Amino acid sequence: CLASHAHADHLKAAKDMLRAFMPVYMTGLTAELGKIDRHSPTLHICREDDQLKIGNWRVLPFPTYHDAPGSVGFLIRHTEEDVTVAYVTDTGFIKYVFPNLNVLLVECNYIDDLIDEHKEDIGERFMRLKETHMSLHRLKSYLSKVDKSQLRHVVLLHMSDTNSNALQMQKEIHEQTGAEVHIADAGLQINLDECPF
Repeated sequence: CLASHAHADHLKAAKDMLRAFMPVYMTGLTAELGKIDRHSPTLHICREDDQLKIGNWRVLPFPTYHDAPGSVGFLIRHTEEDVTVAYVTDTGFIKYVFPNLNVLLVECNYIDDLIDEHKEDIGERFMRLKETHMSLHRLKSYLSKVDKSQLRHVVLLHMSDTNSNALQMQKEIHEQTGAEVHIADAGLQINLDECPF
């Protein structure tokens, strides 16, 4: 398990996983804020920009822009299958352009017009959401800088219930990238092999 940050909607199952002796990776700040027992035998504390070796996977945690100290995304490469995956959620923007990217799992939390319509209902959280979560506009701006020639899948994560439109987001990202675009949902499975046989 790769834990991105300490907010409950992302770290909720970590303690149960550790009790079940499953390996869990997170930053020291995430462990501290999430009140994770540092003596758990399968807890692995990682640092930003220090590559991890997990079986045939190479995992590079990198900092994200969120309001939980120690927040990271993960660049994940399989050494034998030649698959590169980036997992980036709960961030206002992405400051890295990843080479040879095949799969992008990325937050697409809101559409600017929709969140602006609900500004009064959102109240004090409005600026926090705008600054520390990825909008469709910012994601498209990021994707305009990315080499999309090897990008096969984009998975849109962490969508707002009231400030997003999944079908519009899916359509616009597909038109921009040409990749197969998925909406993260319970039970979603994606074959990472270029050829499924």
